[in-house]
Amino acid sequence: MDTATQTHLRQLRTALLYQHHELGTQVHAARLARGEAPDLQQAGDTKDLAERLQLEEVDEAQQRRDLEELAATEAALQRLDAGDYGDCADCGEPIGLARLQLLPAALRCAACQNRHEHRRA
Repeated sequence: MDTATQTHLRQLRTALLYQHHELGTQVHAARLARGEAPDLQQAGDTKDLAERLQLEEVDEAQQRRDLEELAATEAALQRLDAGDYGDCADCGEPIGLARLQLLPAALRCAACQNRHEHRRA
């Protein structure tokens, strides 16, 4: 492995570790906040209750997204340790460096990700 590749991998590992830490902190804070949330049964009027329920739904969606990103980051760190990092899970070709710098936990190259998203739609 050449020096440039090693440097990029170190930078990507640092980005993944930072992202992992930040997401873990956000998930932990959200769990604490949910435990401290006031009982919705004590809400004053129906408008307050509806607003609080809506905010809870948004918070839950955010936490699901954070948990998914956290799992993706952990998986990327495992691929990095195993020497599989940077290879597309679908076609096996290298994922472009620019894509990895933008999305360090990327599992697929841009073309395969596009196909994957269109199959799900």
